[in-house]
Amino acid sequence: MKPSQPVLSLSQTVIIVFCLWHMAAIAVYSLPDAAHDGFSKGVRSFQPVVRPYILLTSQWQQWNLFSPDPLRRTVTYVVEREEQGNWTQLETFDPANASLFRHATEFKFLGRLLEGAGHLPLVEHFLKQECDKYLLPSGTHLRLTYLHSMIPVPRRSLTPREWATLPLPVESFTGSEILCGWPPSSGLLRAFP
Repeated sequence: MKPSQPVLSLSQTVIIVFCLWHMAAIAVYSLPDAAHDGFSKGVRSFQPVVRPYILLTSQWQQWNLFSPDPLRRTVTYVVEREEQGNWTQLETFDPANASLFRHATEFKFLGRLLEGAGHLPLVEHFLKQECDKYLLPSGTHLRLTYLHSMIPVPRRSLTPREWATLPLPVESFTGSEILCGWPPSSGLLRAFP
């Protein structure tokens, strides 16, 4: 007599299907944007389907996390207030001084603000929160300024002391501006880019 074929239970089937879905979603979301072949474009067409799941489960690491060419950009975010024609710093978000426990969350959010156009509601909400946090009167002009520098690629290995004293040219540009106290979508004076 022949032994019968093993049959998967419903729970085993659900677990297998979920694992396959999870692996496929990670693969689709992590596909590098630089890949322009037909297969990659076809796979990337499924990103809108998997994106909600990936973001909900915080699996958003992209290919550049593993790439051999890491990010070299450093950005400090400055909220400025206009007073009698002069701009003064209201608050500064500097990665070097950020809390260890809030660093990743805070600067991922601030990075979204830097991306601009696709995140204008976030920019407006962030600046309105700054108005409320500092109890600024209605009509106060706020702006978000970015202090940006690129870490150069050295021709040779540098010592820790050389890295610590490496001069970084800083460029400054203004992002979005808002008037405190104005209704939503009418307070945003200028949006970056």
